[in-house]
Amino acid sequence: MLPLPHQPTNALYRRKSTIHSLCPRFSALTPHLTNPLIRKVKSSMPCCQNQGGCPKKQTQQLRLERYKVKEILRYLQPLAIEIAKITGQRLETVYKKCFHDQFLQALQYELVLLYLQNQIPSENEIHHILQEFEKDFDFALQVHLGKKTLPKDPSKPQISVCIGPSCGRKGAFELIEIVENYLKQSPKTQEIQIQTTRCSKQCTKAPQITINQQTFFQISTTQLPALLQQNLKI
Repeated sequence: MLPLPHQPTNALYRRKSTIHSLCPRFSALTPHLTNPLIRKVKSSMPCCQNQGGCPKKQTQQLRLERYKVKEILRYLQPLAIEIAKITGQRLETVYKKCFHDQFLQALQYELVLLYLQNQIPSENEIHHILQEFEKDFDFALQVHLGKKTLPKDPSKPQISVCIGPSCGRKGAFELIEIVENYLKQSPKTQEIQIQTTRCSKQCTKAPQITINQQTFFQISTTQLPALLQQNLKI
């Protein structure tokens, strides 16, 4: 009995084996491919020897990775279309900026889409939803959307908090909570825009908060209320 040929495991070779099983012409060639002499010749080819890597295998691996990426993009296409409707961006821009390197992270947007599907909330309501979304998943949503959660208005006070890795570990999210509680005390503070930013490359001075274009470093939770009262002047 002739030895069984090596059974490939990846999707590309499984597709070929399916073609062999469906097409009689390919099936007729299968016994010849299992010939020990042919297998011996193939094993002696330079591309089958592990000397500094095999270009043929590397090419096959690249094709497989490309196939996986295409499958992921095809799976995320309905979600990308919904995000494009909300943000007003082109579909290609959504793929580049929203999904970027981590495709599966984009599935988290379903929580926002489920809420926005059957209603058209005002801009303030959308801003509130996006803020809650940022808080739940601990990342700056404006970075993934490619634009800020609300248009920047120079006439209104601006508060920006860095939520990079170092700032996050040293209390950035506690600062955000204190700012939100402080702004709830007065109706005049509803117009103040709170934003989160990615790492500002000042990790040794974390946490960092910017109020009206003035940046403060190493701010503790006890110092922040006085700092807000002094700089917001409400």
